[in-house]
Amino acid sequence: MNMKTLNILTFTKTRKNSKSLKKEDVRNKMNKIKIYFPYESEDYDQKKFGFGYSPENIDVCLVSEGLPLEKKWERFTIEIRYGLLPDFLITDLNLPTCSSKMKRIITENCRNSEDINWLPIDVSYDKTLIEFYILHVPHYIPNVIDLEKSDRDGDVIFFPHFRQDLIQDKDIFASEDDTTAIYISERLRNILENENLPGLGFESWEAS
Repeated sequence: MNMKTLNILTFTKTRKNSKSLKKEDVRNKMNKIKIYFPYESEDYDQKKFGFGYSPENIDVCLVSEGLPLEKKWERFTIEIRYGLLPDFLITDLNLPTCSSKMKRIITENCRNSEDINWLPIDVSYDKTLIEFYILHVPHYIPNVIDLEKSDRDGDVIFFPHFRQDLIQDKDIFASEDDTTAIYISERLRNILENENLPGLGFESWEAS
């Protein structure tokens, strides 16, 4: 799948060999909380969920940088050329794209839902236009990633570590280091997971 790329900091999650924890590490671990990144489910390809193709004139940078707040949003159509329609749709824009059902669940349960800007789009599926939404959080939290505690190599962050004091009252937030990524609390993640939304999975990181 070819993604429209952004010239921004990229988060890459990798696995490393685990080491035995020291007593201090155990104490620190008890003070940590989990932060989640909505991502395609592990069975996305196996269940043959579709992939969304956007029009060539759509600039992902303009969407992610908050232009919809500065001018009237003009909805466009994303095309699914093959596969089934999930509630969490993966597209070439690489932006969280949600069904009306997923939007409703988040809106009803997110403690800071006023921070979300839902951008309506149409998804062309089986000769029908279905309303979906790009989940956009226009106000980014500065310095929410603790670079000292994060596992990184130069500008590439392998394991971001978040500052708990800046996000303790938020169920959803965005970082100024990656304007396309949306992060959610463990509370909201559990609610979404219990809904069994097709196509939706999660990557996890930590905050303290």
